[in-house]
Amino acid sequence: MSVATPRSLGRSPPSYSRLLALRPEWPAYRARPPAGGPVLAAVALAACVLAPVLVALGGPTPLTFAAVLTVMCVAPGAALSAAGAPKDLGLVIGVSLGTSTVLAQVMLWLGLWWPKPFLYVLCAACGGRLAVMARRGGERRLVRRPRLVRAPAEHVVLHAAILAAALAAWAAALAGTDLADVDGYGLISALPPTYVLALALLISGFADVVSRAVPDRRLLAIYVLALIVVIHATTPILYDTPRYPWVFKHLGVIERIAATGSVDREIDIYNNWPAFFALNAWLTDTTRVAAAQYAEWAQVFFNVVNVLALRFMLRGVTFDDRVIWTASWLFLLANFIGQDYLAPQAFAFFLSMVAVGICLRPMRHRPPALTAFAVVAVAVVLSHQLTPLMLLAALTALAVVTRRVPLWIPAALAVTEVWWLWLAWPFLTRHFQLFDPNPGGSASPPVAHALDGVALVTKAPLVVVAIVAALAGAGALLRRRHGCFDLPIAALIAGPTLVAGVQSYGGEGRIRLFLFILPWLCLLAAAACGSAWRLRLAGAALATGLLFAYFGLEYVNQGSRSDIAAARWFEHRAPRRSSLLSFAPYFPYRLTARYAEVYSNSTTLPEQDFGRRRLGERDIPIVLRDVREFDQPRFIILSPGQERYSRLYGLLGLSSTAPLARALDRSPRFRLVYSRDGTSIYQEVAARRGAARARRRR
Repeated sequence: MSVATPRSLGRSPPSYSRLLALRPEWPAYRARPPAGGPVLAAVALAACVLAPVLVALGGPTPLTFAAVLTVMCVAPGAALSAAGAPKDLGLVIGVSLGTSTVLAQVMLWLGLWWPKPFLYVLCAACGGRLAVMARRGGERRLVRRPRLVRAPAEHVVLHAAILAAALAAWAAALAGTDLADVDGYGLISALPPTYVLALALLISGFADVVSRAVPDRRLLAIYVLALIVVIHATTPILYDTPRYPWVFKHLGVIERIAATGSVDREIDIYNNWPAFFALNAWLTDTTRVAAAQYAEWAQVFFNVVNVLALRFMLRGVTFDDRVIWTASWLFLLANFIGQDYLAPQAFAFFLSMVAVGICLRPMRHRPPALTAFAVVAVAVVLSHQLTPLMLLAALTALAVVTRRVPLWIPAALAVTEVWWLWLAWPFLTRHFQLFDPNPGGSASPPVAHALDGVALVTKAPLVVVAIVAALAGAGALLRRRHGCFDLPIAALIAGPTLVAGVQSYGGEGRIRLFLFILPWLCLLAAAACGSAWRLRLAGAALATGLLFAYFGLEYVNQGSRSDIAAARWFEHRAPRRSSLLSFAPYFPYRLTARYAEVYSNSTTLPEQDFGRRRLGERDIPIVLRDVREFDQPRFIILSPGQERYSRLYGLLGLSSTAPLARALDRSPRFRLVYSRDGTSIYQEVAARRGAARARRRR
């Protein structure tokens, strides 16, 4: 059987180690429809027909949700591809989500929150374009794609067995997991050894497939998808609430936009960058599915689209599919950052990779490509505070160093970003610092008195970073030895580094920087993994670090139904402009549309006032002193989630919630207003009387 090889490799495939060290190619732009392009267009057209019908007639909720989500994720990009834009799945999804995001923001700008009519217009525009192309007999392929290389049947059977065994081991691990066993070491304490076996099988099998002379792309894609499922579908299956307590503040913004169809820049930072939330509000309004119902699966979604965007971006510097698959694999194993939940950062990071991928291809005299970049870049600017700056710095460095990007492109992006910052400037100047280097800043609490394992968990990210940096350094030296001058990659790494140097981003600047440069570090690291055993060794080391760095804080990351129920009760029943105080920050504040009316303050009482002793009646005067600093009416909440957070980091004495609750019950200065499933909310009596008098006066 003849084997198709990349044109740059000559007549015979070189060794794997030499293949990974080849000079990156900078090809002229060519429209190359990927396999399955007509299928994608057909799916988009079907969604454009079904979605309006299902929404208008109130069809089955799961089917309606799937159809509307498909329209928002595929239809605009497929229609633009039909007009001559690059035909790549990562780009199609990026352009589609970017277009949908801009349209959601347009509804807010116009003050016309009409989710259904705007959906109908979007479906009509995209469906009409796709229907015209279908009547013309489909798309004409300008460049013939190489024939897909298929592995021998026995090779496919072997890896099908490995994949089946890995997924079976993963399923057995989930069935045998008891979340009560989670401790300071994280979720790894509760997962049976079969989970590690599943990861080991995937790492070994992928290394075998990718190291073959001509790897089977189908198997590589299945391995990557299986790795995403094993890592990121674990917590949605095990937990009955969305992961991370701070995801709920995003749900509140989505609910508020869906309920009011507007934003108020005076409320918070999210209302100054509302496009991502508006997109989700549009989705929830048209499908009748609350964001809380799909939030826990956001990590699976974002990691799938991240791989698609990563592959599209890396194809701008190399045609070598083996390098791209290896870099994608390493990216999944090294991404411990945890910025892949339902958040503007996850959304904007995906779009930023698509934007960079477009710029790595010449765009002169290609209006569809320019349109695609404009839509994606504007969506990034409208959705997040930090990502546009990282993108702008990367593109500016790329333009200056390599001249592959015309300078007017980062200049236009800078103008758009300055315009949006100017609109948000009054709020920013009152609440944030534009320049905040603070290189030693950290968002993590101290671990001196934490549970066993927390110290190891906090060091695991440093180990992962060190492994990636070592592999990238070795790969860069190897590529340099083969004559590769990776100036574009160096520029794309240096640009974001300068931004992190002037903005610590609340102590998270360093980990956000690692996220933005990780794709390029993984591309360099792929050259250091030049054989199957090297890739297995690197994968095992990264996977070990990932288990502790990514799952190490599950003692508090798993949500509490009692905390969520208490937060909903408070936000529905509390008077306007209330102050809610807790003893730990891990509480799901701001999860309903009323959050902006309820909270005057929502803060954590300072741990230094209480030490590490067990709390009780003698601490009531300290509590009173602290709550008096805030506006009336004043509430205090005690919950299992706070108890777990204090126990994890050793901030308070053990079992402090129950004795403090008894002391508050006996105190004449507080009144119990809510108690359920271990969660209690107390209101200061003086504040309650003052609020009643104020209501009588009104």
